[in-house]
Amino acid sequence: MALSYKIRTFDSAGGTILISVHNAGGTEKGVINIDLPMDSDGKYLVGTPLDDYIKGFIPEDHFTRLETVGGGVSNASAITALLQPYPTPAAPSDEVIADQNQATREAIDARLTHHSLI
Repeated sequence: MALSYKIRTFDSAGGTILISVHNAGGTEKGVINIDLPMDSDGKYLVGTPLDDYIKGFIPEDHFTRLETVGGGVSNASAITALLQPYPTPAAPSDEVIADQNQATREAIDARLTHHSLI
């Protein structure tokens, strides 16, 4: 798969860039944050050395795999059947929330009364 990239952000204080990675059709497939190296003169790489450095961070096998599995895998349901999701935390009941709201209003009223604001 032919991948390309675009430099999206540059943090000059931190010396990092954020690149977006694109497939041959131009669709963005992911982003990568890269720390920029400096040469012996204390300058950032530019031109071909920078391009080669950035391309070295793009995991082509990973993005090729994303393209493959993104289209669907025929036995994905076999893995889905093995899921044991984390339990959903119970939300407080409306009664508990109403009690908490009432307690908050009473505490605010007590403070305002104490300071002669109401």
